[in-house]
Parts: sequence; structure tokens; C-alpha cells
Amino acid sequence: MRKKLSVISAFLIFSVSLSGCSKTDKYSEANYDVIASYIAHAVIKNDKNMAYKLIDMELPVKEEETLIPEPTSIPEESSDPVKEPDESEVPPEKPEVKLGTVLGADNSFDIDYVGYDVKDDLGSSDYFSLSPDEGKKFGVVTFKITNNSDTDKNISLLPDGIRYILKCDGEEIRSLSTVLDNDIHYFEGQIAAHKSKNVILIFQITDGTKSLEINITSGAGTYSHTIQ
Repeated sequence: MRKKLSVISAFLIFSVSLSGCSKTDKYSEANYDVIASYIAHAVIKNDKNMAYKLIDMELPVKEEETLIPEPTSIPEESSDPVKEPDESEVPPEKPEVKLGTVLGADNSFDIDYVGYDVKDDLGSSDYFSLSPDEGKKFGVVTFKITNNSDTDKNISLLPDGIRYILKCDGEEIRSLSTVLDNDIHYFEGQIAAHKSKNVILIFQITDGTKSLEINITSGAGTYSHTIQ
């Protein structure tokens, strides 16, 4: 406290002396600046409220912005009900393939189903006789070949890769090949204009069969006919 008072007193005396010596100035302007700076330094040094402080000149560090990802929108589920397959819907039927097309016949000929018969034996004669296995019978399927043209025409039913199947109560039975003249497997000959000839397919079956279906297949397609 005493230091503070003495500094203030010195400052006041210096001020009076400066004002009293205005006529006979013994100090230059530079001397005044030094003395004033000294007094100000002394005042500041002895004043607690004006203590020296360190000033932090470092610039504040800018905090990094945290990027918050935008929420991904979840597509809404369709409210439309899923259509269940209708079991009552009947699939479209395949176009019917003509038997003449399956057998590779000329467009001038039609080949149609005629009928079905069950026999105990075939060709009973001195030259040819065919009997079925024990407990079996022959199922004979007859077809008619018609020449629709105005001229006599030859026909040959000998293409490769034809399968003749008779479904008997779901069981598949292959046809038998015989030496009969009208066996469809080896039939070839001439048919007069607008005339017809019958050919046959022979199967060995169990008597009493309830359901029968003939299927004839080649590279051109499949011909099917339900007999019973």
C-alpha cells in the first residue's frame, strides 16, 4: 500500500513540477516520454488489478463436423394381394397332331383310327400262326389309310424312330412286329385314287383291361387316342 502511495505521490510531484516549469523547460520531449513511461510502468506493476497475464495467441481448433448419414427409406410393401395359382384353371391343350403327320405320310393321305378288337390268336393257317403267351390275348388296333388324290399313289410307313405304345390300365405295352401284310410297321404299297386300305397294330395284353389308350410318337409329334 505504501509503495502504491509513494508512486502516486511521485507522479503528482512530477506533474506539478512540469506545470511549474513551463517557462523554463529543462527537459526535452523525449525525456518526458521516458519519465511518463516509467511512472506508468510503476503504477501497473504495483496494482493487483492490473497484473501481467499471458495471452493465448493460439487460434481455437475448429471441431470436425460429424456427418450423420441420412436414414435410408425402406420401400413399402405392396398392399396388393399375391395372386395364388388357381387350381381350377385348365392348362391350354396342345394342338392335335394328325397320325399321317406322325407317320410321315404324304399330305394326300389321311390315316384314321377305326377300331379295337381282342383275339385269341392270329393267322391260323398252314403258313402262319401266332398265339399269345399263357394268360394273355392279342389286342388289335385297326387304322384306315385313305388316298384323297385323283391319282393312284404309293405309300411307305417305314420312317425310323416311331414308338407304338398301348396304355393298359396305366401300364405301357410295346407293339409286336409281325410278318402280316397289313402290319403297320412294314406297310408299303399302292392305294388307288379315293380308295382306302386297313393296317393293324398288335399288342399282347391281359384280358379284362378296363382302360386303353394308344400313343404313337415320332420326331414330328405324338398322336394319342383313347380306346376305352
